[in-house]
Amino acid sequence: MKTITKENIKAAVDASIAVVYQKFTACCKEENKDKLFCFFEGKDASYYSYRVELVFKEKYLNFFCKNKANVVKMYKKIHLKKSDYLLAFFIDRDFDEPNTNQDIYETPTYSIENLYCNCATLAKILKNEFYINTVDDEYEPIMDLFKRELDDYSNKILLFNSWYHSLKKRKILEGLESTNVSLDDKIPNDFLDLKIGNITSFYTLDKIKEKYKSAIEVSEEEINNSKQILLSKGLPNSLRGKFMLNFLIEFCSYLCADSKREKVFIKQNINFHTDKVIALSHLKSYAVTPECLMDYLNSFIKTSA
Repeated sequence: MKTITKENIKAAVDASIAVVYQKFTACCKEENKDKLFCFFEGKDASYYSYRVELVFKEKYLNFFCKNKANVVKMYKKIHLKKSDYLLAFFIDRDFDEPNTNQDIYETPTYSIENLYCNCATLAKILKNEFYINTVDDEYEPIMDLFKRELDDYSNKILLFNSWYHSLKKRKILEGLESTNVSLDDKIPNDFLDLKIGNITSFYTLDKIKEKYKSAIEVSEEEINNSKQILLSKGLPNSLRGKFMLNFLIEFCSYLCADSKREKVFIKQNINFHTDKVIALSHLKSYAVTPECLMDYLNSFIKTSA
């Protein structure tokens, strides 16, 4: 296994943005000076593009950087060009230190996935995919179930999120290159059963440490401190976004299944399907748009005026 060092990380990052930089320089033409150059982590392009079009119509160019580090690297490499071109950079907050650079947009939530898992988004999904309006009898019972189950789920994954948050804080504090942990899009199956109406957790802190033996060491006090930080920021927006998107997908699947069998909540058969691969694109128009995002996009109109 190759040892992780600052040198080989830097080399990997430099190589990974080489193609993006080449594409950028090829687009640096007079005809593109009124277009917004958008640099994304990658998976979030469909969410942002939908909002960018509200301001710039078709006058924008997308550059996919693959991850947050590459977006920041691209900013450092080309930011002096912002006097010539409209350069926009978009990143997730994650569990990292807050971004203080106003040239880079950072989500107010953990990530854009959190902007999909909320009552406002569900209301739009119900109206457009399940044909249920806010005035219909089915609406309130469904929303009550969603709120109750989302609250239950958030509390049951809080320990896992707190542990991971404490790893990220320890990594920053000690200047480490990695937490030595790579997470999947959902809580491990042997930790939690995400069944709407009966969400069950099976894990403890000891079980987490047993599963992730290579993770950097953190104390129980550090984990408790992280828990308080996440609670103070508000659940579920402070929790890992991929976990929250997974909840929304499961909830929609539950409603579809209900429409075909018990019909407790949905009276007519509904054929609606989404999954983690297509959800960000499929549901982009329903997701919440933070005011700070529109402020960021509109700031480029003032710049170009």
